Amino acid sequence: MAGQNIKILYLKNLGPNLIQTLKNSRSNCFIVRLPTGINWKQVLVDPLKLAPSNGKAVFYKNVTSKTVRLLEDSRKDKRRIQRLLYLISNYEEYQVPSSVEAERFIEEIIHNPPIGKTIPYYVGPLPKSDFDKLFPSGPELNDLQNTPIEGVNTLYGHLGARMSGTAFHCEDAATRSYNLNLLGIKIWIMINVADTEKFESLFLNDETPCDQFVRHQSLLISPAELRRKNIRFDIICAGPGILVVTAPRQYHAVINYTTSFAISTNFLFPGEAPIPPSLAVHVCRSGAFFHLTKSVH
Repeated sequence: MAGQNIKILYLKNLGPNLIQTLKNSRSNCFIVRLPTGINWKQVLVDPLKLAPSNGKAVFYKNVTSKTVRLLEDSRKDKRRIQRLLYLISNYEEYQVPSSVEAERFIEEIIHNPPIGKTIPYYVGPLPKSDFDKLFPSGPELNDLQNTPIEGVNTLYGHLGARMSGTAFHCEDAATRSYNLNLLGIKIWIMINVADTEKFESLFLNDETPCDQFVRHQSLLISPAELRRKNIRFDIICAGPGILVVTAPRQYHAVINYTTSFAISTNFLFPGEAPIPPSLAVHVCRSGAFFHLTKSVH
């Protein structure tokens, strides 16, 4: 992120002021100065003590020379959590790569994926902490039939080893998201929202699409291929303290350049609807919002 003019968010900008602060800015990337009184490492350690049943991983599968699948291995394995704990305890600081170095890293994964290797990656709920008040989802999501939805209007933790991550997807329905990196380095590929339909056309097939049809294909596409298809995108290298924000229906993929830990949730600006009527009939049946579609007219 060196050399870029990034807005700094202080404690006064967080909590009840965060969503309005983000609305007033046109940026998708911020530096967060967290108060020193928060022991975020404890936020990380607590869920891991409960996580052996969620000891999942990801693995790669070849598709073409320009794409790979990044799939979830959902088998429960306590050793994966133990591996992550070991990586945390032995973590060393790395220099944040340039966008050129980050793109080279992504291209190397696509051309030479670690086939046959499962990479530990914990994604799941976090215990209650000071972060809940600092990173709200806003009333539009908190008031959804008074229903807590994990990772949507509650905080989620993302802890993964190098080369773990998430293939291209957008958030459920029409929500926004923010993701605060606390440890390590994450590489984001952010598709320009003006090219959403062009990007989706790479994934269309004969099946009736739901709003998450891109996510279901679990694809990581080469930046060079995106460029060849004239699809605009940004690469963001997020080190500790970097907050990345996504817009509604903005596609993105995230790969861990190092062992990393981040927190995330969805949010909406005041007056925005999580499920616009035009989208209701397409809401994914396995997604977080399907049970609410009956109330959308």
